[in-house]
Amino acid sequence: MQRSRSHGTLALALILVACDATPPTQLRVVWLDDDHQHRLRDVPIPAGTDLERLTSDAIRFRGGGRVVVDGLRFQKLAGSTVSADQLRALARDDMGTAVRLRFTREGDVAVPDDYDSLLMASAYFGLDRALAFLSASDWTLATRSTFEVCYRCGLYIDVGTVLPYLVSDNAAYAPFADLFALVPELLLSEIPIAADAAMLTHESSHRVFHFQVYQGAALGELLRQFVQQTELSTDEWRSHNLLKALDEGSADFLAAAFARDPSFAAAGLGSLALDRDLTGARAQDERYDAAFAEAARKNLDVSVRSDGGHDVGSGSWDPYHLGTIWAGALWRMGDRAAADAVRPDIDVEWLRDQLAPALIAAEGDLGLALSRRFEFDFESILEPLLERLPDAERSAACARLAITFSDVLDRVEACP
Repeated sequence: MQRSRSHGTLALALILVACDATPPTQLRVVWLDDDHQHRLRDVPIPAGTDLERLTSDAIRFRGGGRVVVDGLRFQKLAGSTVSADQLRALARDDMGTAVRLRFTREGDVAVPDDYDSLLMASAYFGLDRALAFLSASDWTLATRSTFEVCYRCGLYIDVGTVLPYLVSDNAAYAPFADLFALVPELLLSEIPIAADAAMLTHESSHRVFHFQVYQGAALGELLRQFVQQTELSTDEWRSHNLLKALDEGSADFLAAAFARDPSFAAAGLGSLALDRDLTGARAQDERYDAAFAEAARKNLDVSVRSDGGHDVGSGSWDPYHLGTIWAGALWRMGDRAAADAVRPDIDVEWLRDQLAPALIAAEGDLGLALSRRFEFDFESILEPLLERLPDAERSAACARLAITFSDVLDRVEACP
């Protein structure tokens, strides 16, 4: 009998140990709430997540890698039929090592032990939320394949790179590497970009844009233009720069729609976000005029005159300026107020449910057109965008867009 009782006690102890060894079901992260505030919150861990390594079929974290975006590296591919796999292999100089999330268990909750663990955990959840939002409308590998994330990644950028990548205090999708880089943080901001789900949605939207737009021959042309920038014609620079503005503005709009917040970038970018506010002066008051096309041809920026018009500037092309104007025009399309109303009445759910899917689908239409002929102005995106909207919505959408893109709409058959 004594031996039987001992076996029973041992069995009970093993059961208790097994129960205690079950993984936590929640993780404490920085969470973007519905009131646009960031708070620490205990949230359910997505199914299939390896918590210690922050890896799943959807997202895979690595640490300390090295991404090189250098025109000299890519010259060997220019002029040939280029594949995304070849580009990734050249740009991913070092994929780093598997990360380890350090946490203390409090009941059923995993609580990150240090700052890096909190940032990684928050980024993992922010990207998971972003991909869930985007995948409702996107059917490419951008949201149907593993999103590789390089934490504390070394980002080495050729001086000829068109976009002004920041190699610290930033997060960036590197399209040739098809990798999301979370670079070292040196200056503490209100909310680090890695912990801001809205900013992570912006960056994830760049991956959607890349997979939708740069398909087939368009990918090879993008590579050629990157490698041979000094040889581009003014018309090639025009299309290239206007597409960069389209990419940035579309990402801003999708991030704002995700967060239901036109000032989505305020927490992550601080004072730099003022010009990115979709209800701010730049987004709502400025218009797309001939100065932008001329500046794009010359690879120069655009300055704003005191009367609200634009002139070609003297600095380098700034894709964010026109991008914000584009994003503001998209946001205004959700205005359901009467024509004579003093204030807009933005239907954010319509923007999320109708306009965001139409925009992503129109990016795919644009990609097919660019594969046939690599030439872009905004009618190339406005035409398929409007055609993707329900017939009953199209007239009102044209009227809203005419506030900003009146000259372009003259070339859009979808608008009467």
